[in-house]
Amino acid sequence: MFSDKELILKPDEKSLKIKVSGEGKKGIFLYVTHESEIESLILFLSKILEALKIDLEKDTYLSILKPEDNLSFFQTFRKPKHIFLFGTKPNQLGLNVNFNPYRVVQVNGVKVLKSDTLSSIQKDEKLKRLLWNCLKEWQG
Repeated sequence: MFSDKELILKPDEKSLKIKVSGEGKKGIFLYVTHESEIESLILFLSKILEALKIDLEKDTYLSILKPEDNLSFFQTFRKPKHIFLFGTKPNQLGLNVNFNPYRVVQVNGVKVLKSDTLSSIQKDEKLKRLLWNCLKEWQG
């Protein structure tokens, strides 16, 4: 009936207040917890993605969420292929799953990766290595 590209789901009123940037050409949804110095953290994230040949603006949708923000995984405007959570809890997206960080899991046919906040990763070499190894596994 409709392809994934044609299917548009209406977000709830609260999720309309959450900004989304990027073109999302690769169907990658990035959910980042808002922190101080967020601009420099997004630059840090951009460099990680560039090493994987992923352009932050062209290939992803980026949402910066406050801890109190919630939206539904199924109320996004396009079906994600991949979701990366940087400090964001799965239940903020309506995902009632519990899994360890730095692992790629499948949720309803979508690859989901959960990690610590970007500031924690940026400061900790061990977390950088964990994230990098997980992203390489994700890329397969």
